[in-house]
Amino acid sequence: LDGRGLRHVDVTLGAGAGLSLEAAAIRAVTEAAQSRMTFIAGARDDLFPELYQRPLSDDHKCAFESRCKTTLSDSRLTDVHSPEQALDLVLSTLQTSGQKKLYAVDLTPGWLPVSVVKVVAPDLENPEGERRTRYGARALSKALQ
Repeated sequence: LDGRGLRHVDVTLGAGAGLSLEAAAIRAVTEAAQSRMTFIAGARDDLFPELYQRPLSDDHKCAFESRCKTTLSDSRLTDVHSPEQALDLVLSTLQTSGQKKLYAVDLTPGWLPVSVVKVVAPDLENPEGERRTRYGARALSKALQ
């Protein structure tokens, strides 16, 4: 991929999760489309004009050169058919990989009829610099209760 002349707003990422590979792929593609449309429409108040001129960083360009290490057929999620099975698979995979710390913080407001949870696995990737995770006041206050 020739990244010369590309701006930050010219590329968009989408990520998705689901109980099937198809659901995850659909969510990732629709998230990428939604993100792209947000840039085109300028629909967020935190998208400042200078962002539209910022060149694509070398780090982002390198991401286009990465190669997949596994194939979809290698995925164990193809056998998952319920949220319980998915959770069991995630937890066993984390345990097998040596992850010992996992924290769940309930962020559900009393009026919402569904659960909202922030899950933190501190031993997983948390890079230094600008991408380092900083927990917000709401998550910290709930964790300390």
